[in-house]
Formats: sequence, structure tokens, C-alpha cells
Amino acid sequence: MSYSFHRWIMLGVILLLASVVFIEVIGMFGPPSIVDYNMEQEGIAEVIANDTEAHTDLTRVISSVGSILQAFGLGLIGYALLRESHDGKNEHTALRVTAVIVGILVLTSIVSQQISLF
Repeated sequence: MSYSFHRWIMLGVILLLASVVFIEVIGMFGPPSIVDYNMEQEGIAEVIANDTEAHTDLTRVISSVGSILQAFGLGLIGYALLRESHDGKNEHTALRVTAVIVGILVLTSIVSQQISLF
């Protein structure tokens, strides 16, 4: 696939939107509710605990996938901005410098999410 500024920006935005959809799907269903269970049934407390644990695990996994998609999307956008500022010959110097600064800020925000000083 050849480089195109618009294509890389579009792919980055699509990945960001996909990550939001992944996270919102979990919120749409929510955790298990007690009103959905027959409280007179024997062993219902274990069933509710198992369902709650399964929902928590699913939420963790989907949130991780969403974070990965966000990192890839922002990485694509940052790369596109940095490459366009370097390759662009027709833009004003101030626009190229702004693209470099924004690209560096986007990539730095991705890296800084994984760094812990304490």
C-alpha cells in the first residue's frame, strides 16, 4: 500500500472509532442485574457471582482491545503528520512546523501512557 496522507489519517480515525464502539458495547449491556435472576432458586448466589466475574473479565479484555486500537490509530495519525511535514513541499513553513509538533505530541502521548515513574 503506497503512502497517502489522507489514507493514513482515515485509517487512524477508523481505528479510534472502532475502539470506541468496542468499549461502548460492554456499557450497553452492563453488569448482571439481580432482578434478572430467580432468587428462590438454590445456588443462585454462585450463579450471580460467576456471571459478574465473567462480565468483569469480558470488560477487561474488550477495554484492552480498545486501548490497542487507540494506540494504533493515534500512531498512524502521528506518523502521517510527521511524514507529511517532512515530505510536503507546497505548505508554508509554519504549517509544517505545526504538523511536526502535533505529530510529536500524539506519539509522545501514546508512549507516556505506558510509562510509570513510581
